[in-house]
Amino acid sequence: MNSASDIRTTQVSWNGLDLFIVFFTWFILSTGTAFNSAGKTLEQLGFTPWLAGYIGAVAIHLLQLGIVWVVIFSKHKLSWRDFGFRPLTKKSTVQLIIWSIIGFVLNAAALSVTALIWSGESSKADTIESSGFLLSLLMVAVIAPIVEEAVFRGVIYKYFRVKFGFLVGIILNGILFGLDHVPSWELVFNAAVMGAFFAYVYERSGTLWTPIIIHGLTNAAVTILFFITIGLGNG
Repeated sequence: MNSASDIRTTQVSWNGLDLFIVFFTWFILSTGTAFNSAGKTLEQLGFTPWLAGYIGAVAIHLLQLGIVWVVIFSKHKLSWRDFGFRPLTKKSTVQLIIWSIIGFVLNAAALSVTALIWSGESSKADTIESSGFLLSLLMVAVIAPIVEEAVFRGVIYKYFRVKFGFLVGIILNGILFGLDHVPSWELVFNAAVMGAFFAYVYERSGTLWTPIIIHGLTNAAVTILFFITIGLGNG
C-alpha cells in the first residue's frame, strides 16, 4: 500500500478528548513558567543555571512525548508504524531531497518577511548562545523536531485531516503551530508557514520521518547561521 494513502484513508484511533489532553498539556508544559520551574528545580540540585535550563527543557520535551505515548500509543495500542513512523523508501528518500530544498527556500522567505516587520532581537538568542553550538544543535535539530512533529503532525494534523479534510487540516495545523511559538512573536509567522509545509510534506510522503528530517535541517541551518553571525560579530 502507498504510505501516503494511509493518511488519506485511515481513520484515526484517538478522539477529540485525547487531542484536547495532548494539546492542553503541551500548551501548559510549553510555557515559560514550566521551563523556568524545571530549570530552578535543577539549579537547587547543584546544576549551573544554563545547564539546568537545558536539561529542564530536554526533560519537558521528553515528558510531552511521554504524554503522547500514554494518551495515543498505549491507550489505543498503536505501533510506531501505525502512528506514522514508517521507514523511508527509495522514492521517499529522493522526494526528501527535493522537499528539503523547497523547505530551505520557504524558510528563508518566511524569515525574510518577518525581518521586514520585526526590528527587535530574537527572544531565543540568549538561550541558544548560552547553550553553546553543539547542545543547541542537538535540541533544535534532533529533539525538538521529533517531539513537535509527533504532536503537531502525528496527532493534531492527522485528526484535523480526517475531521476537516486536507486543506483545512493543513491551515489549522499551521495556525496552531505558529501560535505555539507565542510569546516569541518573531517566530510565529515563520512557524505557521513551516508548520503548514511540514503537514503537506507528511501528507505527500506518508511518513513522519520526512517532516522530522526537513524540520531538523531547516532548524540546523538557522542555528549554524546564528553562530556564524555571532563569530563574525565577535571577530
